[in-house]
Amino acid sequence: MKKIFIVLIVLKSTIPLLAQPGLRITAGATVKTSNNGFIVLNNASLVNDGSLQQAANSGTIKFTGSNNDSIKGAGSFVLDRIYLSKSLGSLLTLRANILVNNEFYFNGGLLNLDNSVMDLDGSGLLNNESEMSRAIAFGNGYIQATKILNAPNAINAGNLGATITSSSNLGSTVIRRGHAVQTGINGSANSILRYYDIIPANNNALNATLRFNYFDAELNGIPESSLTLWRSNNNSWVGLSSTISDVTINYVEKKNIANFSRMTLAQGCPAILDTIPDVYAVNPGGAANTIYIGYGPSSLTLTAQASGGTKPYTYKWTLGSAGGTSIGSDSNLTVSPTTQGVYIYYLALNDVYGCKAASISKTIVVKDVRCGKKLDMVTICQKQTNGTFSTACVATTKVAGYLSTGSHLDSSQGTPPMVTTRSNTITEVNDKLTVSVHPNPSSNYFSLIAQSSKQGTINVKVADILGRLIETKTNLPTNASIRFGKNYRPGVYFIEVTQGDDKKQIKLIKQ
Repeated sequence: MKKIFIVLIVLKSTIPLLAQPGLRITAGATVKTSNNGFIVLNNASLVNDGSLQQAANSGTIKFTGSNNDSIKGAGSFVLDRIYLSKSLGSLLTLRANILVNNEFYFNGGLLNLDNSVMDLDGSGLLNNESEMSRAIAFGNGYIQATKILNAPNAINAGNLGATITSSSNLGSTVIRRGHAVQTGINGSANSILRYYDIIPANNNALNATLRFNYFDAELNGIPESSLTLWRSNNNSWVGLSSTISDVTINYVEKKNIANFSRMTLAQGCPAILDTIPDVYAVNPGGAANTIYIGYGPSSLTLTAQASGGTKPYTYKWTLGSAGGTSIGSDSNLTVSPTTQGVYIYYLALNDVYGCKAASISKTIVVKDVRCGKKLDMVTICQKQTNGTFSTACVATTKVAGYLSTGSHLDSSQGTPPMVTTRSNTITEVNDKLTVSVHPNPSSNYFSLIAQSSKQGTINVKVADILGRLIETKTNLPTNASIRFGKNYRPGVYFIEVTQGDDKKQIKLIKQ
């Protein structure tokens, strides 16, 4: 059966049909198509200074041949379907704004948007776009689609390649795809040859996911494996990194996007290294990152040190978790916890382009080293002349002297003071009691052997790093192997062995 294509032309004035430049519609003339009619322009351009009106499913304008042709004119373009089927490398250049309400189909050749706009409205689509036949732009032209996106689930409006998912209602959303290089990213870097302007009616707290698709021909010399998503905020670029990407399917996807603006792909952020050096409230004689209740300063100042990226940096300090409420925004943070325990301070650091350093933290330990009946003395581990140590409770005025000669605060090696053993007397080293524990560290149980030349049993107390009593054993024999700790959780513990007035303390590590 022979297929017949019918073109209905409604004339308001004469329409010259010329061999070159192709189909010309003069000012004051209107052309309409019906019944899926075809207008085929082989090596010919379309010039419209009048009105070209195609209702939905009324007809197709097909461009063929190997010449570089164009769509231009000062008239009104409302097109149903454009079929691009030109030879490899041939250009169809858009030199006028057009509306395509059904489909732009790629089957060969390149569409150069130049500085014009192709509007797909709410129902138009790009179809069959490929590496060999696709849209490009030698200027600032773009393709636009408008869609209502209420809780969208993987919606690719107009098939432009920006797939959006969100639990929020974005409302009427305009998506524009352009191909001009975006400059000044991460200081001086350029983007790939594609960007999206995403303009939703609601653009706050979206918690959205964007899958940004691209062609290999758009990479602009950027290593594909290094691509990450960037967003323009008030004419400056911020790196959003990426959640997942695929260099075979050609996409970069980012989750948890709070709001949209101009989005593009460019080389990822440089490595930013940040550290928080150890600090001392008491030195010598004190442990790093430790505040002692009863002796020394009651605060410490943490200082962030960073390198890489582009200054100035921004800082966010939080307590307890990386996602907590900010407690500081400077490079320095002074902390003053007052209760015995462990406090973890987190730092999030970004450079001026939003490139992020890895989240780091610093653990501050607060230890109560007060002793004596009135808690007005200080617990120390006193170094003896023979090189051994014993726990002592000394006057505050004497602590500095002890620390300067090799003694240290009880907690400087992580040994928490046990309230039940506080005393206002100094316990001297007694060589009559020796204690050994093995293996240490241990992933299973510990074996304790207490040797003594004195008669009598021993008592054992085990505390965790916070000073909480974990286990007590009494009336144990000396010179015997005692197993314990099999069910302890991994961490640091301290064992105290006493025999009468003799006392020994050992640090344990459970792996």
